[in-house]
Amino acid sequence: MSPSKLLPALLAAALMAAPAPAQGLEPLPSLYALRVGSAETVSSGTVPYAVLLIEEGKLIAVGQDLPVEAGIPIYDLPGATLTPGLVSCRSRIGLFARGGNGISPELEVRAEAEKSSFDYSELLEHGVTTLVLYPPGAGVIGQALAIRPIQGSFAERLLANPAYLAMTCGASKQAKKYVRDAFGLVDKYMEQVAKEREKASKKSGAKAKPEKEESKEESKSQEGGEDKSEGSKKEAEKKDDFVPPVPDPRTLPLVKLLAGDLRAMVGIRKAADYLHFKDAVVGREFPYHLQIDLRDELDLFYIAEQMGKAGERIVVDARIVQHPGTRRERNLPAELHRAGVKVAFAPVQDSIEGHRAWREEVATLVRYGLDRQAALRGMTLEAAEASGLAHRLGSLEAGKDANIVVWDGDPLAPTAHILAVILEGRLVFGEL
Repeated sequence: MSPSKLLPALLAAALMAAPAPAQGLEPLPSLYALRVGSAETVSSGTVPYAVLLIEEGKLIAVGQDLPVEAGIPIYDLPGATLTPGLVSCRSRIGLFARGGNGISPELEVRAEAEKSSFDYSELLEHGVTTLVLYPPGAGVIGQALAIRPIQGSFAERLLANPAYLAMTCGASKQAKKYVRDAFGLVDKYMEQVAKEREKASKKSGAKAKPEKEESKEESKSQEGGEDKSEGSKKEAEKKDDFVPPVPDPRTLPLVKLLAGDLRAMVGIRKAADYLHFKDAVVGREFPYHLQIDLRDELDLFYIAEQMGKAGERIVVDARIVQHPGTRRERNLPAELHRAGVKVAFAPVQDSIEGHRAWREEVATLVRYGLDRQAALRGMTLEAAEASGLAHRLGSLEAGKDANIVVWDGDPLAPTAHILAVILEGRLVFGEL
């Protein structure tokens, strides 16, 4: 659909500055507006008669019936609904290396991802604009990364590295030991830092001792007679020339984790796994999210309230599960959400076809009791949070990347289809 009220001269100039679209698609201007029937912002609910202003790949304004300055190209899509691009936060598509057991936080999935020749661009047809690839294994496994599912070089696809630190914790003593021993590396490093700091302090004190101290009389100002010595002391206290030693590659990711500069994705399967993990990290504060495979009968129903009170965020595959020891079906994601747990979704099958069915799987959970907004958040903002990317992705709000899926109706309706996908302001699938 052609944009309305388009000034030819402005469009020509804008096209020259616009990023290149995917092969075979019309380029979009560097500055343009979308005017649609509604927008599922995720962060602030549904906005009817929504207008989104996009500039240089970023959303700069989102609102109802926003005025658009004359001369800015407008794409009118009155029957369409917009959502943020879907974020698949846990995938092994295109990767084949096997994992191991142990403590390897320094391991990066990049080494394998960079060599992969897999074409991820088909994911765009299913609304997926971000894919997070993780290393497999048990224990403290290694670092995941996020990519744009586009054709091109690895550098063009790479979005963030690392996205999170992958680890698992089971109910066995060995599983707990992996986690505890990993953080023991940080404890040893902090002891080293303390010793080095003490040495540096003693050395600095020894140098300062022979120096002649200025008398208070000499340090007083002629004008006001103020004692400058106190100010000098304070300045000296503020100055800290000590530079801590750089952690070794194995310890560095864990130091970043405890500093809040990295987050963890922790795989568990049962209630006992969760309790063992909490026991293994007792006394330590760091950002983490839980990942749960819903392939077996689970007993997590029994600790849903406990997890909700703790403010946990979990990543689960979108499926109905059986109650332990029975044939009774239960909507675990819905029950966890009602208990206060933040829920992010992954496809049941980690494949291109699995991502094709992903939206329908989540829609099924809605039909069986999951809150609709929680469903949309689970494929977008919660998944972005779990990936450490919520500052850029996962919702339609000013300042974030213009990753947008254009639907021909309700995105959770069985008959809904994707009309177009926009990635960082570029049209990468369909047409407007």
